[in-house]
Amino acid sequence: MKKIKIFLVLGLCLLLGNAAANAQTYVCSSTPVSDTNGITSGMYIINVWAKGNQGLLYEHDTSRYTGFVSGNIINTYSGQTIDTSNDDMRKMLWNLEVQENGSFTIQSASTSNYFSKRGEGGEGKHNVERVPNNTDANIGHFALKTKVDISGVPFFSVRLANGTFQGNGTPTFFHVNGGGTGTADGNMHLSYWLGENTGLKTGDGDSGVLLSFYKVEEIQNPVNFVYVYRINGSEIYRQAKTGSAGSVYPDLATAPAFCTATKPEGTVSTDLEGKDVYIDVTWSAPVAFSTLLENAKWYLMTAGRDNDANPKVLPVMRYKEGQNHITLNTLNTTDKEFSLSSADQWAFVGNPYEGFKIYNRFNKGRLISTTTLTSSTEGNINPYVSTGELPSGFTELWDLQAQQQGGSPSAIDDGFSISQHGQPSKKMNRRRYNNDASDQRLAYWTGGADNGSTFTATQVLPSSLIEYHRFGDNGYTTLYVDYPILVTNAKVYTGQRNDAHTSVEMTLATDNIIPANTGVVLVQDETNIALLPTYTISNEQGTVERGDISGTTSEIALTDDNTRNNYRVFGLSTASPQRLGFFRPSSSVTSIPANKAFYDLTGSGVQGFVLSFDGMETGIALDQIMQPSTEADKPAYDLSGRRVNHAAKGIYIIGGKKVIVK
Repeated sequence: MKKIKIFLVLGLCLLLGNAAANAQTYVCSSTPVSDTNGITSGMYIINVWAKGNQGLLYEHDTSRYTGFVSGNIINTYSGQTIDTSNDDMRKMLWNLEVQENGSFTIQSASTSNYFSKRGEGGEGKHNVERVPNNTDANIGHFALKTKVDISGVPFFSVRLANGTFQGNGTPTFFHVNGGGTGTADGNMHLSYWLGENTGLKTGDGDSGVLLSFYKVEEIQNPVNFVYVYRINGSEIYRQAKTGSAGSVYPDLATAPAFCTATKPEGTVSTDLEGKDVYIDVTWSAPVAFSTLLENAKWYLMTAGRDNDANPKVLPVMRYKEGQNHITLNTLNTTDKEFSLSSADQWAFVGNPYEGFKIYNRFNKGRLISTTTLTSSTEGNINPYVSTGELPSGFTELWDLQAQQQGGSPSAIDDGFSISQHGQPSKKMNRRRYNNDASDQRLAYWTGGADNGSTFTATQVLPSSLIEYHRFGDNGYTTLYVDYPILVTNAKVYTGQRNDAHTSVEMTLATDNIIPANTGVVLVQDETNIALLPTYTISNEQGTVERGDISGTTSEIALTDDNTRNNYRVFGLSTASPQRLGFFRPSSSVTSIPANKAFYDLTGSGVQGFVLSFDGMETGIALDQIMQPSTEADKPAYDLSGRRVNHAAKGIYIIGGKKVIVK
C-alpha cells in the first residue's frame, strides 16, 4: 500500500512538471459569437443579461446551484490574456462541446460538472442541477434561439434542446431565480422556465436571460506586446496582447460607443515581443474628455426631456452642496436655466475603454452611485456628487452611449446617454422622486431616448446671463467668475489702481479671455455694440495680467453704511462731470450680485476710482442703480473744498448746496 502511495505522488509530480514545462497562453476573444450557429467546441467566458444587469456566468464552489451572475464585467477580460490556472478565473470558464445535431453541452472548468436537463422541479423546471459526466442520461443539450443586440453586442436566448418544461412538450429556456442585482453570493442563479423572454424587460418578475459567448483560445508560439490606443496622438488606454507568431494581429478591444479604430494589417512577428503597437482611435462624441482632472474640459449639461411640455424642456443638471442627489429643473415653461456658477459645470475624466469619472467643478467631487439596483428602472436610487472615498457597492465610473436601450438615437441634437460602466442598461434618467412631480432627480430608467435618458452638453454660456448698460456709444458691465471664459463681440479689460489712487488703469486682454478669479470690465464699443456677445467656457487660462479688481461668486449683502464703506462698486460718480468707475454704493444698493466685480477697500477713506482707458478717463453715464439717491449719500466737501468721508457738525457743500449738519 505504501508503494502505491509513493507511485501516485511521484506520478502527480511528473504531471505537474510536464504541465509547467508545456504551459500555454490563453486569450479571450474581443468579439463574441455573432450568429445562432456560431458555437464551436472549446472554452468560453459567458456574459449574462438579466433584469437589466450584466455580469459573468460564475460557478459557485459550495452551492449546488449553477451559474451565478457575478459583478464582473466582460470588458475586463475581452481581448485579454487569461490565466486558466487561476482558481477564481476558472470559476468563470466554461467548456462547450458541440454535438452531432448542432446542440452543445456546458461544463464548468472549475468543478468539471455538466449542466443537467433537470431542474429542482423536474425536467426543464426551476434551478439547474448538475451531472458529473457527459455519459449521464440527464446531461443537458442546448441551442441558441434568438439574437438580441444590446448596445451593439450580440446576445442570445438559450433553449434546452433535449428536454421540455416538465416534460409536457413546452419549450424551456434559461431564466434566473432569486432577487438582487447579480452577485456571487447566491442571488440570481440560473434556472429553467417555460417561454422565451427577449424584450429586455427589467422588473423583478421578468426572469428571462440572454447570454453572449466569448471564446477563450490557446495561443501557439506566443508573442507578447501592447496595443496603445491614441486619440490625436495622445495615449488614452493600454492593452496587453498576445498573438501567435505568423498569425494576423489579435482583435482590438471592443470599441465603446463613439469610438472607431482599425487593427493593424499584416502578421505578428517575433520582434514585436515587449513592444508597443499604436492604435489610432477616432472619438465622435459631442463632448471631449481628458485623462487628468487638471486638463479637464468643462460643460454645462442638461439631463432628461419632458414628455408632455410644449415646447420640450431640457432641465439643467446642477450640483447643490450637501445634497445626496442631483435635483433637475422641474419648471416645464423654462428651458436650460443655466447660471454662471461652477456648480452647473461637469467634466469627463478617464477614457471610453475603462470608463469616465464625471466631476463637478464647484467642489471637484465626482458623480457616484450604488450598483445595487433591483432593476434598471430605479426611480428612488439617485447618483450624487462625493469627494470622499468610494463606498463599498458603489461605482464612480460611467460610459457614454450613442442610443437608448432597445431604442433609436435621440431626436435631440447631439444627445447621448450615460450608464454605469459596463452596464449599458443602467442608464441615468430624470425621474420623479416618490412619484412627486415637483421633485425630479437624477435616477435610473432603461428606455425613453427623448423622455428622460438623453443628456446634452455645451461650453457656451447663455448671453442673457450678462447684461450690459448702454450709455453714450458704448455698453459696459463687470464680471467675476472662478473659471476662464472666452468672450466674443465685447472687449475684456482688467484694471490696476494707479499710485495716486485716483483711477484704475485698464489693460486689454488681447486673447479676449477672462482669467479665473479675476474681476474684469466688459466693453461693447462702436465696433461691436450691435452684435450679440458670446461667452464660452475656455480650455485656456488667459494671458492678461489679473490686475487688482476683486469680485464675488455669491451675493454680498450691504446691510448698513459701515458695510457699504468697505466696497467700491462699478457705476457712476455723482460729481460733475460724472465719471465711470468704482464708487461707494448708495443706500439704495442693498447687495452686490453674484459674479460682479468690485474693490474691497475695508478701512480705506478712498471714495472711488474712475476708469482710464489708454490714459483717457471715462466721463460717460452708466448704471443708474449705483448713483446715490439721497442728499445724505452724496459726496460732502468742507468750505475749503476738501472732500470728507463723514459730515460732522458744521457747514458743508453737498450736491452743490450749502448744508448745515447739526
